[in-house]
Amino acid sequence: MGDWSVTPSLRGPFGAKPPNTVPATVSMTATTAAFDPAVTAPTGDLWLGSTDITTGFTPYVVNPGQSVTIPVTITPAGKAGTVVSGTVYVADSSVITGPLGGTEGSDVAAFPYSYTIS
Repeated sequence: MGDWSVTPSLRGPFGAKPPNTVPATVSMTATTAAFDPAVTAPTGDLWLGSTDITTGFTPYVVNPGQSVTIPVTITPAGKAGTVVSGTVYVADSSVITGPLGGTEGSDVAAFPYSYTIS
């Protein structure tokens, strides 16, 4: 996950004269896992906020040598006997300053889960 960018450019070397400009068309397609609305945490979700601006994101700050417990709630929905499985990801985040600033993050841990709705 994260920012992706493409900068079309002619191949060099060009010497003292800059290259001529050329038209370019670029497209991308990304396939990602769906967000599971049954999983919530008090921190919110960094990635869900990228698709739903009304979603909150309040990360825990963990300094070197420290640890923190992040409570996660999974609210089952469905027919009794249905087996549900998924993965809870832990992501880090950083604020990037400057003209291209924003928030970036990476998934740093993945915890698979599975349960049967009773």
